[in-house]
Amino acid sequence: MNSFFLAAAAVTAVITTSWVASLKRLSRPPSIFLIATILVWLSCELATNFTQTLWQEQWLSAVRLMMSTYASIGLLTWLLLDLPKPLPWWPHPPKIARDLLALGLGSASTVVILQHEAKINVVGLVATSAILTAILGLAAQETLKDIFIGIMLRFDKPFEEGDYLEINNDINGWVLSSTLLSTRLKHVHGATISIPNSTIWSERVKIFRSDGPVAREIHIRLSRQYPPNQAEELLLNAAANSITVLKEPKPEAFVYEYNEYSVTYELEVWQSDPSDTGFDKLRGEIFGQLWYALERSDQKIPYPISEIILQKDSRAIFQKEDPQVKCLTALMENPILKYLDYDVLSEIAEKSRILRFGKGEVLIREGEEGDRMYQVVEGHLAVYKVDQDTQEINITTLKRNDIIGEMGVFSGKKRSANVKAIDECILLEIEREDISPVIHREPEILEVLAKIIQERQASLNAAGAATSKSAEKPSLLAAMRRIFKL
Repeated sequence: MNSFFLAAAAVTAVITTSWVASLKRLSRPPSIFLIATILVWLSCELATNFTQTLWQEQWLSAVRLMMSTYASIGLLTWLLLDLPKPLPWWPHPPKIARDLLALGLGSASTVVILQHEAKINVVGLVATSAILTAILGLAAQETLKDIFIGIMLRFDKPFEEGDYLEINNDINGWVLSSTLLSTRLKHVHGATISIPNSTIWSERVKIFRSDGPVAREIHIRLSRQYPPNQAEELLLNAAANSITVLKEPKPEAFVYEYNEYSVTYELEVWQSDPSDTGFDKLRGEIFGQLWYALERSDQKIPYPISEIILQKDSRAIFQKEDPQVKCLTALMENPILKYLDYDVLSEIAEKSRILRFGKGEVLIREGEEGDRMYQVVEGHLAVYKVDQDTQEINITTLKRNDIIGEMGVFSGKKRSANVKAIDECILLEIEREDISPVIHREPEILEVLAKIIQERQASLNAAGAATSKSAEKPSLLAAMRRIFKL
């Protein structure tokens, strides 16, 4: 009866301790193992009353003592290593070290108990099975090799869960878990790969920490006639427009080498995705934006060719239409300039340009000086601002024949918002210098433009009443005269 009370008290103590540890969000004791030990101990106590031989009594005593020893090892491990985990100054050995220590203590205690309690000559038994041990060792040498290397990896800790591994340029992925036999990786395409630890140990492995950016080097060849300063600025602008490139560390661009027919530039950027797929996406995004930027700069990527190829201008929007006619057609639909005479529009069309921008390219940045405006011919533009958390706040979307940047051209005001291409856009670009000769020759045009711009701004602004028009028109006209030096 006393045995029942002791077992019940012990089980109650284990369950209560586990419940309190759960409430306090502490490491819980090995409850199931402890309760199983208590039940085995109780069974041995009850079975002792029915034993008839010394041999049965010795075995029951050995089992009872072994289970008590195993429970003591587990309880001490919990008290000394698991429970004090929140204390930063308390030692935190790796799990493999704890498992090996528990295995060693359990094995040693088992040998001693069997030797003294069950009267079994364990040493002689091990000696007689040496040949079998050798055979098993040879058969499982690869498995043992993986186990020992797994132990070394646990102690050395060259990588952790979440790190990205590249193994001999053939296998790559993020570390999901690492056991004594193998390491599991999650491939960039979603598959789970299990790699033997011996493979990781013997092959060349690149390790990328999950909390650190990765440097990427992109090389591109440009014309030898393209000034290096302009080429480097072109590359940095493409990096700034990329959503994949990190802002810190800042991108860098410089001349890499001279070739027979070109100059090679290196663009060094940083990204958070260390995989080859991530690099391919980044490089594709950069190269795509460079194509549009080079086209607008009237530059081409040089190739070592000897044959003569006749090509049409890739900037042509309509294959059968003259560029000047395209500009004039667009100007005749311009919300500000369409009211001017046909001859004036023709003169402006000779100097304006049709440009093409790729998806995501930024045309205008808030706070910059502006001496040119854009008219949408095809595509859509997004006008937005950036808040303190670097989040984009959309203001409006521009479509065909909408214009942006006119206040910078005519009044000298800095850009009040950011503008980028939502899709591939074809725009008419008009610089201040394109209009300046016409205004100097016919100064009265300035008053017409001031009135049109004032009415346009008032229609766009819900607070633009008639009184504000009369008050703002002289200041706008004065600013326009100052800008065009009249």
